[in-house]
Amino acid sequence: MVTIPVSPGLAICRKRRSQLSWKEPHLPVPSRRYSIVCICQVYNELSKGNLERFVKYVKPLVNALVVYDDGSTDGSYEYMLQQTPYVIRGIKNDFVNERSHKQRLLEEALQLSPDFILWLDADEVLTAHAAEYLQALCAMCEEEQVDGVVFHEINLWRSNNWRRVDSLYDAGWFVRLWRVTPGMRYEETLPGLHQRPYPDNIKRIQWTDAVKVLHYGFSTKQRLAHKYLTYQAHGQRGYEMLDRLISEEQLVLEKVPRSLFPPGLYQDDEKPVPLTWEESLAYVEEYRSEVFRPHFSIICLIYKSVKWLKFVYEQVLKYTEMDDKEFFFVANDATEEVL
Repeated sequence: MVTIPVSPGLAICRKRRSQLSWKEPHLPVPSRRYSIVCICQVYNELSKGNLERFVKYVKPLVNALVVYDDGSTDGSYEYMLQQTPYVIRGIKNDFVNERSHKQRLLEEALQLSPDFILWLDADEVLTAHAAEYLQALCAMCEEEQVDGVVFHEINLWRSNNWRRVDSLYDAGWFVRLWRVTPGMRYEETLPGLHQRPYPDNIKRIQWTDAVKVLHYGFSTKQRLAHKYLTYQAHGQRGYEMLDRLISEEQLVLEKVPRSLFPPGLYQDDEKPVPLTWEESLAYVEEYRSEVFRPHFSIICLIYKSVKWLKFVYEQVLKYTEMDDKEFFFVANDATEEVL
């Protein structure tokens, strides 16, 4: 018997502290091969070192990958096009509309007529022997008419094999495997953070420890800084909603057994030494320019006309929102006046 939070989502776990006991389900031997499509949203994951790992360890588990690229500028979109033909390209980064993006992913995935949908983020992979367990879990869902299966999330902290267990970091249970049923969809797709990540018609849910999620989103200072600055920019405040992303004042770590890692993924790192709050803020600042770098560069060629230079510059400022843009003039044999 295992004790877990009532909610399958970490965002709800922050509000509900009650616990629920459950038993590991009986996993039948599958009588057929189930079709599974994995859906994933990405944004600049190539520069954070996540995409290669995701493709290597997730793609072999499923029949297809369906990806929504949320306006990446680091080559993530182009990289994923080489891995799967099912890539949706967002016009610009729109972090708060994640639920709307998931609806688009769901619609694209359903066109492939899968039996089940697996939801993962690009900084996540499944634990060892997931291929066999996924098929058995699909058979269990079909036999018991279960709509979704909840996996436990292991949050690796500033390392590749130490997980954080304080401050709700061990409380993450999410509905990852969805049985495809008629009318499957998100009823509301309004902007907002920490909304329910699975479709509204998923009602009957089963928890399992057979498969876990290895989450690398907190495994380096770079990834932690990106999360902290992104959530801060979207108005998150307080310890539970923001500061715990980098605070190590209550840090408790446990070593993750080698047996949980897929072959070739395990790395035996030294246990991270706790940082002070000042040290954590310092490394966040090191990555600020990387997180908020311009998404677009505007380049204008000029020659000898100062009037043309002023006209172009004023028109751009008048009609262009410059928050995520930078402006360059390229002078071709310019006069001293232009320079």
